[in-house]
Amino acid sequence: MYSITEEIKNRVNILDVAKSFGIQINRQGKALCVFHEEKTPSLTFFENTNSFYCYGCGVGGSVIDFVKHYKNLTTAGAIQWLVEYAGLPRTTDTAQDKPVKRQVVRQVVTPQNSILTEKHLQIYSDFLELLTLTGFSENYLKVDRCLASEIIELAKIKGINSKQQAQEISAELLKRHDRSELEASGLFTKKGFLFFLPCIIFPHFEGGRAVYFTSRNFAAVKSFKLAAPQKFYIGAGCETENKIYVFEGVLDALSYAQIFGKSNYIATHGLPNKNKIAKIKSIFPQKKLIAVFDYDKAGNAAQKDTSETSLNWLGTLQKLNIKPSQINENFSDFNDLLCLLTDRQEEFEERAAIMEYDGGLDRQTAERMARRLI
Repeated sequence: MYSITEEIKNRVNILDVAKSFGIQINRQGKALCVFHEEKTPSLTFFENTNSFYCYGCGVGGSVIDFVKHYKNLTTAGAIQWLVEYAGLPRTTDTAQDKPVKRQVVRQVVTPQNSILTEKHLQIYSDFLELLTLTGFSENYLKVDRCLASEIIELAKIKGINSKQQAQEISAELLKRHDRSELEASGLFTKKGFLFFLPCIIFPHFEGGRAVYFTSRNFAAVKSFKLAAPQKFYIGAGCETENKIYVFEGVLDALSYAQIFGKSNYIATHGLPNKNKIAKIKSIFPQKKLIAVFDYDKAGNAAQKDTSETSLNWLGTLQKLNIKPSQINENFSDFNDLLCLLTDRQEEFEERAAIMEYDGGLDRQTAERMARRLI
């Protein structure tokens, strides 16, 4: 018996869907990618398997995946859109696979002399202005890392999607500023622009101005870290809340913000060891610090090495109504936890949509029944 996803994949032509979005496809089934910037078509549609793949940014999948990425929908939302688009009958469904996380390395930008000048701040402002968040980088944050649009916008996360875009940003910065000033700011090295590969860039703000940048590069062979005092990624809630949660990375801190709706976090760009904790205490002497170590071998070892209060993972899971048995071997940090919760929400929405379409139920009843199964 067909499921609704089988029905969609068998009856809805991916080329017709793509063309309905105004995408121009050549005779070889190729088009300019709609998920990243490019000048040569690398987005390829395979009519025999009713699927797509971009050889430039790596996004691919079924016709459902294409609609999901293109229209920024959940799996359930994409199914509903395609059912309405094609006027399909109601059937049953199966779960969708979770996207695989890409391997990344980090970069850090700080001025070489460790002293921020007004010129550095202007260079950072111009750099931030030239960055965008579209295609590959946006897909990574929203699909692979499960971050919501409002969190991304609040944190002003940007990205570089291609080597060409990196070259264009580099050229524009060189038009606006002397090379020596750019090198002193940390955005350039003697060899050239620091961010020469596709990456996500996290700006750090003080007083509303960008004062520091960290990045996560995709498939880079090396990273640069300039010598300078470490600047932590500090959430606005640290000033008002009595407790501050100290995370290893920015994505974990932002995942915490999305789950609990709070910004009393600090990311230390690596294990929150004794030295980093001591520095945070000097900044916030009256606050209670709670170190959040990754749920892995290194994190467990570091937890034993600090006298600071650390987060109780078991208590956190219970608070979020997650059983330890639901955690697999790939679970290690707060971003994994966010993606687990996001998957559960998508599973709920998908089940509710299936019950509504297949069972002829009203939406409220379908949602009530679906919630019992998650």
